[in-house]
Order: sequence, then C-alpha cells, then structure tokens
Amino acid sequence: PHVRKLRAVRFHDYGPPDVLKYEEVATPSLEQGEVLIRVGFCGVNRFDTKIRAGAFKTYVPHILGTDFAGEVTAVAPVNVGDRVVVYHIMNDESCLNCLSGNQNRCEHSHMIGAYSDGGYSEIARVRASNVLGIGELDFRAAACLPMNFATAWNGLVSKAGIGPDDTV
Repeated sequence: PHVRKLRAVRFHDYGPPDVLKYEEVATPSLEQGEVLIRVGFCGVNRFDTKIRAGAFKTYVPHILGTDFAGEVTAVAPVNVGDRVVVYHIMNDESCLNCLSGNQNRCEHSHMIGAYSDGGYSEIARVRASNVLGIGELDFRAAACLPMNFATAWNGLVSKAGIGPDDTV
C-alpha cells in the first residue's frame, strides 16, 4: 500500500539547532481515541530546545513541538474540520489521581513533543482527549497557550493565590 509522506522537522542526534532537519516522514496512522491534526502553528518552547540539546532524553529520530494548534483532519470523537489546540500533557487516564479528577498529578504522565512526536510537522497524531476547541481563535495565539498559560496560571493562581478580584 502507498504510504503518504509529509514534511516535518526532526533530529536524529542531540545537539545545537543545526541538528534539526526538515525532511519527509510517513503520515502517522490513526488509532482508536486519537485524532490527526493539520498543524496551523507551532511555537518553539524552551523545553523543546532542552530536549534537542540532550538535557532530556527521548527516542530518535524525534519530532519536537509541545505547543501547537491546528485543524482536525482525521477523527475519533471530534469532528473533522474542528479548530483545536493541543494540551501537551499526556496522562495515563488510569492512575488514582487521574480517576479522581487530579490529572495534573498523574503518576505516569509524559509530554507531547518530548516523549511522543509533537507539532514540528505538517500532521500530528494526538489522543482526542488532549484537544480543545478554539473556535475562531488564531492558531498562532492558541499555540502560545498550553505550556505558557499553564506556567503563568500555576505561578499566579496556585502559588501566589491571585483571585478574580485581584489586580496584577
């Protein structure tokens, strides 16, 4: 059978930015509970640069990209054409924390773009439960939200106790 190819930026060895290569890769296959997303915009996150440099080990060759947004092209439980942003933390969905609504404390989580392929690609495969609809929000703005927003929220709300009536 013919395997459709797509373009992606990935690395085969850890190192400086010049280890990143723009090359053809096979289109990811779709499994139950997953979606394929045509990437509209992918941010470059500090974590991406640390992985590429070798501070965090992953499999190679590897496609980085923790923060990205795009349009669903193949589907499990969402609609083709939906505009989405990807939440970058993959929880196991089965540990006690996940089952009790505390997914942020998952015992076996990993990060998309770090321990699974990410958004430095034309098409990315992610679990459907990791996509959030963005309506008409610009892909560029949406791709800035996952890690950066979560970091700011954690610092301001969880750590500093900032509330709805506070001015920052």
